Amino acid sequence: MKFVSVDPSLSNTAIVWGEIVDGKIIPENWKVVASKKSAAKMPVMQDRLNRIKDIFAALDEVLERIKPDVTFGEFPTGSQSSSASVSLGISLAILAKLPNLKAVTALDVKKEVSKGVVSKDDVMDYCVFKYPDFPYEKKGDVLIKARMEHVCDSVIIAQAGLKKMK
Repeated sequence: MKFVSVDPSLSNTAIVWGEIVDGKIIPENWKVVASKKSAAKMPVMQDRLNRIKDIFAALDEVLERIKPDVTFGEFPTGSQSSSASVSLGISLAILAKLPNLKAVTALDVKKEVSKGVVSKDDVMDYCVFKYPDFPYEKKGDVLIKARMEHVCDSVIIAQAGLKKMK
């Protein structure tokens, strides 16, 4: 079975794909769609629309190429501000594009790593230990945190989502 897993965000959407073999995920590769506010002067809504279009185009390209049997994604958590509410809505729109979605919560993802408090470094360390052959982006022996924290989240989202299938 082929899968695509997504850690949705307006700023850094991580997309991971791979196979499910013998009830285990085998992540093969990844893409991060990093979108920052435009430096060009334009209305805020036009800028957001452009950023969302870029995310959707990248996601559509991966879905068309991989043709997954199942997709995984993490529900966004609550928001405390209007801009966080916008990001939450965009994250849900990203998930809405995923066919045969098995969605998980942030708690489901954290439970995959540890029973206690889980940091981004914990997630990355866990991922590297569990999936050492995955093509991480590194500088020397160190993961490039800006992208890999999202990619590792996406890998573990798939792992947690697989449990929802059983």
